[in-house]
Amino acid sequence: MSDADKELENEEYKDFKENAQLKAIIAGHKAKRVSVKQGDVEIFILPALPKGLRDRIVKIAREYESGDIERADEEVYEVMAEICLDPPYTKAAAWKYIDEETGAVPDVLKQMIERIAGTENTAKRFR
Repeated sequence: MSDADKELENEEYKDFKENAQLKAIIAGHKAKRVSVKQGDVEIFILPALPKGLRDRIVKIAREYESGDIERADEEVYEVMAEICLDPPYTKAAAWKYIDEETGAVPDVLKQMIERIAGTENTAKRFR
């Protein structure tokens, strides 16, 4: 466990959650809206991936590599639902349905990650 993880587990973390300035930073970030298009449909997504989602994406890749395809697919639907900001895309079942009907989920996820990476790279260049 890293020092940062240890710090987040202690009481100081509660103070962070209640800090007005930190709340404002987080709210401003969450208010940003970026999107990907699927045909004529615009799907609004997070502008960046929080650490927990990044960790889950790595876990999904490992599940696919180990051959646990069914579990990995279910995780993909859940992650995609968390990346999306508006219903019905915020439901894992919607992504499962889209996948069963079209097989397009891997391409949509790739597009989402590339869009988020592009947003993050733009922010890095600005700094």
